[in-house]
This record gives sequence, C-alpha cells and structure tokens, in this order.
Amino acid sequence: MLLLPGGAARAEEKEMHSTTVMVYLCGSDLESRFGAATDDIREMAASRFDSRYTTVLIMAGGARAWKSGQDAKKTAIIELGAHGMRKVQSSEEPMNMADAATLKAFLEYGYAQYPTERHALILWGHGGGPEEGLFADELHREDSLTLDEIRTALSEGIPAGEKLEWIGFDACLMASDETARAVEDYADFLIASQEREDISGWNYSFLKGLEEDADGGETGQRIIEAYAADTAEEQEEKTLECIRLR
Repeated sequence: MLLLPGGAARAEEKEMHSTTVMVYLCGSDLESRFGAATDDIREMAASRFDSRYTTVLIMAGGARAWKSGQDAKKTAIIELGAHGMRKVQSSEEPMNMADAATLKAFLEYGYAQYPTERHALILWGHGGGPEEGLFADELHREDSLTLDEIRTALSEGIPAGEKLEWIGFDACLMASDETARAVEDYADFLIASQEREDISGWNYSFLKGLEEDADGGETGQRIIEAYAADTAEEQEEKTLECIRLR
C-alpha cells in the first residue's frame, strides 16, 4: 500500500502494458455451417477490453459463407479497438488462409500498422495435430497450413529483434512437442490443447484485463481459467495448457 498525506492509503497501481492481439481466423465449415467464427468475433468485441491498451486485429477468410454477412470472396482485416469494430482492409479476391505467405503478410501488417509494447498471435480454426496442421480453407480445396509453413511465416513476418509475447492455437490437438519446437524461436509462451476443443473454442472474456498481465504466462493462466469455467459441466475431458517455450 502507498501511504498518502493525512494517513490515507491507496493500492499500488499496476504497470499497464499495451498489446496488439492478432487473430488469424480461417472460418472453414466452422463458420459456413455453424457461424462459430462470427460468434467468437462478437465475443471478442463484447469482452469490454480496455481499448486504451489493447487492440484486437483479425484476418478473416477461408469460409464459403459468413453469418456476419462478410463477403466470402474477399479476405478482410477487422480492427476491434478505440474505434469500435471496423474493417480496415479487404482483398480483391479470397486469399488462401493455409498459405504461409498470407500469414506472413498479416504479421507484417500487424507489426507495421499497430506498434505496441507487445504482440500476440492466435491461430483460429480446425486443428489436426502436428501431422495434419491447421485449417481447411473451403475456398482453396480444403488446404491446410503445416507447422513448417507456420515457422516460415513467423520467421519472415516478425521483424528482426521482435518476438511474440505469446502464440495461441484456438484449435484442436495442437499442444505437442512438434508445435512447441516450430514456434519456440518466435514466442515466449505457447497456449494450446492436447485434446479436441468444443466448437465454441476459447472464452474471449480474457481480453478484459489483458493490460494488467505481467507476461504471457499470466495471460495463459487466465485463458485456461476462462476455458475451464466454460467446460466445467461437460463430461468429455478437456485440456488447455500454457507452455513457457524457453
């Protein structure tokens, strides 16, 4: 506690951290059939995070149709932040979300246009483990993004001398030694599940309070707690873990 003149006391203020959370979101049939991507984007927007310190930047594509009304023939970058929800960029034709070049371009855009103290990356979509990789882009023959492609995108898309505070996989089966080795040079923490995830995926309420987390480990703990609270009454076993990569 800090003692003020006259004996009054106030709690010591926490150090605040600014973060750009980049969400690379391949909708696939999770969106075209169930609207799961749109639901999660709305959940992010509804989390009431502090836009003075946190910006959420989403690249959305890879689905034949969108519950939100997004044009499936274009890949959009959406900003959630001080200006509310707004589209800041849109491609003329659908980009392959399972191509390392697309992920690289998104990382470059996020770092260049949204310079903050910290950057984090969430890869959202289908997960098939280290052998099958991520995604099933409906507009590009169900193409998948391999761990090698993820490593290439990270190495070429993150500026020299920079590192992600944390990288998360809101996807099934991506917590593995192979995944950790693929991303260990480009992030301090990995957040992922060994098991299958519910279609609803993570609980994005964790975005509120992000500015007070000392590091990606604290953020990972809160992501896990929110996820566990969501799945507490389910019978099927659920896992989510936060790994310090160094």
